[in-house]
Amino acid sequence: MSSSTRPGKRQRRAEVEGGAGSAPAEEQHEQREAAAAVPLPRRRSSRLASREQEARDAAILVRTERLPPTRSEGPTPMLDEICFTLHIETTNTSPQRGMLLNRFEEPDSMITRLCEGQITQYDRETDDLVELSTAEKEKPGYIGETLTLESVWKTRDGRIVDTTRRVYKNTRGFFTVAEVVAHVVDFERIDRPKSKWFGGVDCHHVFWQGLYPNLTGDAFCISWGS
Repeated sequence: MSSSTRPGKRQRRAEVEGGAGSAPAEEQHEQREAAAAVPLPRRRSSRLASREQEARDAAILVRTERLPPTRSEGPTPMLDEICFTLHIETTNTSPQRGMLLNRFEEPDSMITRLCEGQITQYDRETDDLVELSTAEKEKPGYIGETLTLESVWKTRDGRIVDTTRRVYKNTRGFFTVAEVVAHVVDFERIDRPKSKWFGGVDCHHVFWQGLYPNLTGDAFCISWGS
């Protein structure tokens, strides 16, 4: 038998290893090259993942810092929105000076009566002030069991000439709007006679503008407008 008709050992081994239906060696080589050419999915490094987490945490922190602060103790938004005027009667009001609407008192003028007017709130629909209902006056006006009011009277050079400090308490954890107004009026009856404005008692700044903390943060002062 001619040697050209007999398969060699290497050829028989290849046929046995490949099995029936196996792809020729050239096709297997091409498949391996194609598989090697396909890029494998890249795994994110731990450093990149850490940076992404830091960015997410920073975004959450920014959103948290921009949230409006909640007031756990002190004046409520309802108290900030109300309006009322002090009505003051005295013994010797100065005559009106020309076209000025300012109210002046003579040096010997004394307060005989001080009270509040209607407690109102601005109504955007009617563009006018509307008196608070009984239910609205009973809403919380100040959160806390203690309301401390303070006033410090100073000369132009900063010398303290008089002070007033009053402490009001409750047992339910808040003062209603009506109660705060009543305490403010009580405080003004004590403190207002100590005021001086152009030589007489100040009866010009009588429009409620709210409460603001004093410099030490242990009491509230009253702001009055004209």
